[in-house]
Amino acid sequence: MSPRASSRTANSATGALPILAVVASLLLGAGAAHAGELTASLAAEYPVPPKVVWQKMGDFAALADWHPMVKVVSVDGSGEGAVRTVTWTNGATLVEKLTGIDAITAVDDETGSMATVIVETSLSITNYASQLKVEKGPTPGTSVVTWSSTFEAKGIDDKDAVDLMTDYYEKGLEALAAVVE
Repeated sequence: MSPRASSRTANSATGALPILAVVASLLLGAGAAHAGELTASLAAEYPVPPKVVWQKMGDFAALADWHPMVKVVSVDGSGEGAVRTVTWTNGATLVEKLTGIDAITAVDDETGSMATVIVETSLSITNYASQLKVEKGPTPGTSVVTWSSTFEAKGIDDKDAVDLMTDYYEKGLEALAAVVE
């Protein structure tokens, strides 16, 4: 099956948030790590520098502060290896481990990222690994956030699993606009 790609515009508190790209694909064969692996990726541009965005999204414990689908987050540990338990507003739960972090710490830093894996979840996915990254945007003073992941469907159709994660990313990136602008 070939990748689906589209461009969307989502509303934010201050107007339209350009969703630069949505790529949701079923990687069944060529280029996939293994059969059945799915990919979801979404990017959005913000009219503020990367450091401003990182101050909100770079805190592993603060996901509930900006993501509307997240009700509660608790974290054990800090830095790489920290584990957070996330409860969605619909009652779904997941336990994520922070596997990598590249924080924006200096005034001139323009890229920050965090990588996670889900170690336990009630969601209909498995073998989930994601990266949330902010970098300098196409014009001065802007930034682009990309949220991407690979995973497998568990008990649901591949398309439904991809739609689940793409919707989660889209709602999160839309809401992030409201807290950084």
